Amino acid sequence: MLKRGFVVLVIVAAVVAVSLLQVTVLAHTPSPSPCNDPICNIDIRDNFFQLASITIRPPNPSTGQSVKIVWQNHGIAIHSVTTGTGTPDGIIDHTLSPGAIYELNMTQSLYNSLHAIYPNDVIPYYCRFHFGMTATLTIAGAPIPEFSLPTLLLTIAIASIVLLFLMRRSQKRVKEL
Repeated sequence: MLKRGFVVLVIVAAVVAVSLLQVTVLAHTPSPSPCNDPICNIDIRDNFFQLASITIRPPNPSTGQSVKIVWQNHGIAIHSVTTGTGTPDGIIDHTLSPGAIYELNMTQSLYNSLHAIYPNDVIPYYCRFHFGMTATLTIAGAPIPEFSLPTLLLTIAIASIVLLFLMRRSQKRVKEL
């Protein structure tokens, strides 16, 4: 019985490890639009954003769960992620050197600030250094769910470990009787 429990634990741990590895591997490829993941990726190339338009979920107001947007500069020039339409709106303005990564959590307060300026939830942004290098970030759909798949799998793995511990403990008690 204990061997079977150990096998189950190993399988659950392997599933968790593979799912976490998948999230890490996906961090280096652009996300599709709409991006329904907790992490959405946008690549910056010289003179364009890949994807030029992406849709993400709004933050969850009851849990605080938010989407992380990751821009990575794959170009040879310096670029920026600046919200606005040719003139910075003062909310997001980040410069990225070649190879640099910029991570932004779409928190409830950031969402509220952007929504005040862009009530249709279509946020334009551009590169301050390269004319015509523009993109849009749309916030739409249901808020991000409370649990993501890696979090759920990690919870299952922890519960499995606790269950195996309790099973082992009860087997010791039975042997003592």
